[in-house]
Parts: sequence; structure tokens; C-alpha cells
Amino acid sequence: MDYRHRPRLPRGFRYLTVNDDLSSFSSNSAVIDSYIRSSMRAWLVDYYDRYIAIVYGERDILGLMVLQVHDEYMEIVVLAKDYRRARHRKVGSMLAVLAESIARELGKREIRLEAMQGSHRWWNETMRYEQYMPSYVDPVFGMLTPKRKFL
Repeated sequence: MDYRHRPRLPRGFRYLTVNDDLSSFSSNSAVIDSYIRSSMRAWLVDYYDRYIAIVYGERDILGLMVLQVHDEYMEIVVLAKDYRRARHRKVGSMLAVLAESIARELGKREIRLEAMQGSHRWWNETMRYEQYMPSYVDPVFGMLTPKRKFL
């Protein structure tokens, strides 16, 4: 399968480009913001097995999602919204649903992620993901809980 195929995105979404400026993006988590800024260029250069989608407003990036393609599943590596610009919008839910749509289009039947402690409950209750391995402490991101959803 050619992973360079980029599924068409619905209105309000597009793929991240090298011209996008994430310097003012603020997810309300310094660790996530630092990770996004330090990884963005590498993601865009080595995108063969990765999709980076954004939710955009009139002039701003409201949310960002990085999907990694694996043989049997898709992995949500990053899912973040800009809290200053999209505080009361369901940007995270919109991106999670988009991830499921892309996975289906690519023939994947499972999505995985590692939920940070503050989002663990949201992934369970709102998005219907399940824990499939024990939680563990990552030295950078803190407590992470492996989650998955079968499509």
C-alpha cells in the first residue's frame, strides 16, 4: 500500500504544510507544545507513514493531529487544540472522528494512542476507547495509558 495517498479531508480541515506557523499554538500543556514545535519539521520531511491534519479557523490553527500508520492499526501520536482560540469548541472530538475516518479509508480496523492523565477519562467516556495495557510513567509526558478502539 502506498502510504503517500492522502485521503481528502472534510471542510474545515487540511494537512499541515511547511508554511504553517505553530509558534503561537498553545494547547495548555507546555510539554505538548514543546513536543509539537520540536517535532514539526521532522514530521513534514519524513511524512511517508504519517498524516498531520489541522482544524483551521479564519486565520488560525485551532487544532492539530498527527496520525502514524502501522501495518495493522493507526496511532494517534498527537491530538491537541489551541485553548486560546478554540477553548469552547469540540476540536479534539472532531479530530478524533477524522482519525477514525482516515483509518477506515486506509483499511485499518483499529486506532491506538497513549492518553495523558488529564485526557484518560475523555477518551473512555466521550470517544469510547478502551485501555488495553497497564498505564506507565513516561519521563517527559507523565502517566500514559495505552488506549485503543476497534472500528
